[in-house]
Amino acid sequence: MPIWKALPVAEQPVVMLEGWLVIQTPHGTRHFVGWDTGLNEAKISTPIATFERLRMAGTTASGRRYQLLGPPCLSSEGGYLLSRWCRLLSVDIDMIDDVSDDYVSTDGT
Repeated sequence: MPIWKALPVAEQPVVMLEGWLVIQTPHGTRHFVGWDTGLNEAKISTPIATFERLRMAGTTASGRRYQLLGPPCLSSEGGYLLSRWCRLLSVDIDMIDDVSDDYVSTDGT
């Protein structure tokens, strides 16, 4: 599976993400990882800038908005992309933390 640059934010301002996790890198940045239901491809976001827990939606450093669908659970495609992304950035995947629980809605959804 190749890795390519995301569409410009103007062309895809919102991503509906399922099979998602929120990861934290050793540098402290947090990113959405999961399956983009609109383009049918795995995605890793730029660093998360803001997050609205009740809406389960966040905006990243690029300005793109991510709507998280369903509970956190990494899709196999997202897991594959994460491992490739880590290799490209020379980051040990064992140093990546799953911080998804910090983003789960408090109303049980």
